[in-house]
Amino acid sequence: TPLETLFPYTTLFRSLQNRFSPALGRRAAELFHRLTGGKYEELTVSRDFSVAVRRSGDSVPHGSLYLSAGAVDLMYLAVRLAIAELALPNDEPCPIILDDALAYLDPVRRERVLSLLEELGKIRQVILFTCA
Repeated sequence: TPLETLFPYTTLFRSLQNRFSPALGRRAAELFHRLTGGKYEELTVSRDFSVAVRRSGDSVPHGSLYLSAGAVDLMYLAVRLAIAELALPNDEPCPIILDDALAYLDPVRRERVLSLLEELGKIRQVILFTCA
């Protein structure tokens, strides 16, 4: 297509989208389910990398506009951690750096995130910046 002639990386990008977004969605959904205590059953990452989540008992997924600030933070944290896990090899783990990832979380959510980060810290260094 003309677009691919002008931008040869378009084909590569589409290939990455098709391969990466399903695996990313699956792993991010597992993390989000855990971080929300099972409140959300589904997290999908579409080919344009937009994210939608479905709460347990709901039939329709929703984007970030329908979520609380804390749930949005957890959703994007789950996606970032899934990207790091899928894109960065565990055999030579580089650190994960998070800045104010806990800012809008209530104490229960904060404890869930810290528990997960503690587990990840056994595999790779986790650096968490916060002003709290």
